[in-house]
Amino acid sequence: PHALAFVVNSQITIAVDAQIDISDGGAGAPTACAAGAVPGHNSNDGAGGGGGGGGGAAGGVGGDGDLDDGQPFVAGGAKGPAVALPAGLHGGCPGAKGGDGNSLGGAGGAGGGALYLVAASMIQLDSSAPINAAGGGGQGGLHDTGGDAGGGGGGAGGMIVLEAPHIAATAATIAANGGGGGEGSESGGA
Repeated sequence: PHALAFVVNSQITIAVDAQIDISDGGAGAPTACAAGAVPGHNSNDGAGGGGGGGGGAAGGVGGDGDLDDGQPFVAGGAKGPAVALPAGLHGGCPGAKGGDGNSLGGAGGAGGGALYLVAASMIQLDSSAPINAAGGGGQGGLHDTGGDAGGGGGGAGGMIVLEAPHIAATAATIAANGGGGGEGSESGGA
């Protein structure tokens, strides 16, 4: 996928109430990563959650399933590893699918996109929330045929690069947070 890039020979201004949103599968977000997060383990008694996608840091391990309050627990999926500093723009990796129980596990969240802003003189951020490259949240496990499904792992936040001799921002929010994991479903739950 292609990242979003603006290269100008003067100034970039993101005005008040404007924003650039490449979150949750936006420009530059890969649909898969070579060493990505691992899906949760399947179990009709309580499946594990999917691992979180990796980006600038490793994702989180998927939550364990509860085997309908029994022991041992069904393991959640392994986390996605941190992505080594890429040679180019790289969005966050997606989270993994939750394990299937009596219902399907939740889908993993998409990774955040990648943005590159280059200005010869200045980047001016006037808005209070101008740039968002957050990863998407994982979906909850389904309840349609009995539940016990794991939630999907959250997608990793993307990459934001600002390059200029001067960058001015008084109240700007620049976010590339990872998404939260989805909730597992319980048998007989709503």
